[in-house]
Amino acid sequence: PTSHWFFIGGQIGIGKTHICIAICCELIKRGFVVKSIQWREFFSDLKHIMSKQESIYEQITELKKVQVLFIDDLFKSGYDKRPTSWELDIALEVINYRNRENLSTVFNSELNINEILSIDESIGSRIYEMAKEYTFDIPKDIGKNIRLLKK
Repeated sequence: PTSHWFFIGGQIGIGKTHICIAICCELIKRGFVVKSIQWREFFSDLKHIMSKQESIYEQITELKKVQVLFIDDLFKSGYDKRPTSWELDIALEVINYRNRENLSTVFNSELNINEILSIDESIGSRIYEMAKEYTFDIPKDIGKNIRLLKK
């Protein structure tokens, strides 16, 4: 079976997470097992586990092997911060595995695909290669942020 990858990046507040959740809900309805993580929270949790000198192997293995993985806010590491080399190493390990094993993956990010490529070309090019026609970059325009619209 062919895996499907989906990527949407760019403008904040346009519903990227909402779209990804809708995709995941439909996949769950069709019987797929979906794991969802929020980038920043996931790595914060890993650091906490490691601070107790426990292994993070189980958490990483689950991301690698779940039928469908949804990564919310890929590379969001704080205001104007880039992901650490440790975060990039884990992301590459997970993405490589999912690519090789043909497992579906859904991503969103405040970054567009070119910005992801500039942070880590091997990760960005794998995402683009696997998502291709399901890659959407929304140009940045604060006027599109629905959170800022008056009710």
